Amino acid sequence: MSAWIRLLCGLSILCGLARSFCPEGSGKRALSFVCAVVLLAGFVRALGGLNWESYSLEIDKLRQRQEQFLQQSEETARSLDRTVIEREYGAYIMDMAADRGMELEAAKVSAQWSLEGLWLPWSVALTGNLGAEERALLSAWIEADLGVPKERQEWRQHGE
Repeated sequence: MSAWIRLLCGLSILCGLARSFCPEGSGKRALSFVCAVVLLAGFVRALGGLNWESYSLEIDKLRQRQEQFLQQSEETARSLDRTVIEREYGAYIMDMAADRGMELEAAKVSAQWSLEGLWLPWSVALTGNLGAEERALLSAWIEADLGVPKERQEWRQHGE
């Protein structure tokens, strides 16, 4: 393919130079016609020399690379979505605890891909010095609001 392009570029330059040195008149018109025929002949020769099998193989390889790229891009987007969703759920828990007057230091949420095609909260790691009653209240709220059962909620004291 690159040889074909080089051939056409070379012929174009040669024809352009020939036309630039030719004086105006009927000779230049005839030379323009000859240049057009030469360029057309070069184009036809290049088309005849193309290896159509290798061309179709390259097209197939290009499609495979495109599919791989799209798949990798989808996986990357899904991973980024997961990170954002985990942060948002963590911030949501922190805000709700603050609204209830609880001093929660950190809330780390882990999300899992659901059968519906969404990232849903799967487990929660909470850090803070909360009393048993506050823990129970917050734990019940997380279970009811986010759907994370108490078995997948991990509580840590400050400094652990």
